[in-house]
Amino acid sequence: GGNALGLGDFEPLSVIGNCSGFGHAIQARRTSDGSLFVLRIIEKKKIETAEIESMDEGTMTAYSNSLDKHPVLRQRCVEYKFCTNPDLRHPYILRTLMAHQTSHSLWYLVDFHQGGELFSLLARQNKFGKDLAVFYAAQLTMALGHLHQHGFVHRDVKPENVWIDADGHAILSDFGLMAHLPNPGDRAHTIVGSPEYLAPELVRIAGESAKHKGKGTGKGYNKAVDWWALGAIFFEFLCGKPPFYDEDVMTMYWSVISEKAIEFPETVDQASKD
Repeated sequence: GGNALGLGDFEPLSVIGNCSGFGHAIQARRTSDGSLFVLRIIEKKKIETAEIESMDEGTMTAYSNSLDKHPVLRQRCVEYKFCTNPDLRHPYILRTLMAHQTSHSLWYLVDFHQGGELFSLLARQNKFGKDLAVFYAAQLTMALGHLHQHGFVHRDVKPENVWIDADGHAILSDFGLMAHLPNPGDRAHTIVGSPEYLAPELVRIAGESAKHKGKGTGKGYNKAVDWWALGAIFFEFLCGKPPFYDEDVMTMYWSVISEKAIEFPETVDQASKD
C-alpha cells in the first residue's frame, strides 16, 4: 500500500551495538513523527565465517562438498521467517516492522525500547523482589508459549536478550539462534546458547560431541530447553546469579547434569522455591 515504510523514512542517529559481532545496530528516527527504532544490519559473510570456524570435521566435509555455500543462511532463514510473519507478533516479543535482505546482508527494523536490557536492570539492582521477578517471568512465559505454539524454539533465553519497554514490560528479543521444530517429535541437535542457562540435555550433547569429536548420540532436544533457561533466569531474579553458577564452566556443567540440589539463599520464600 501507499503507507509501506522504506529505509528513506528513517534518519540514522548512532551505532548502539554490533549484533553479536555480525554487523551493526543503529538507532534511527522516523522522520514523520520522531519515533525511535533500531535498524539491525547483519553481514552474511561474518556469520558464514563464524559458522565455518565452529564446524567439526564431518560437517566441514559436507559443507565443502555442498552446492549450498551458506549453512548460516539456513540458520538465519529461521529468524527471517519468524520476523517477517505478522501472525507471530505478540505483546512480549520484539516487533519487527520491516525486514529486507540483499546478497550481502539482512536488515531488520525493530522497536527501540527505552527501558534498556533486563540484564542492565538486574546488574544495577543485583536481584529483584518477588513481585517484580514473577511479573517478568510471567511475561516471558507468555512470550515463549507463543513461540512454541508456532513451532519455534528460542534457544538463547537470557537477561541480555530481554528488553524493557516504556511501560516496564519484558520484551523477548534476539532470534538469531532460533530453531523451527514444527512437529511434536522434531528435535534440534546444534549446541547453542549461553553456558549459565544451558539445559542438562544440551550440556550432555556438548559433552558427547567433545568426546566423540563432533558426533553426538543423535538424541537431540526440544522446546524444554527454553523452559530450563527461563527457570534459571527466575532463580537469578530472586538470588542474583543463575543456579549452579561457577566461574569455571566445567564445574557448572557438572553441577547441572549431576542433578545436584539447588541451594537457595535464606531470603527466598517457599512459594518462590516451588
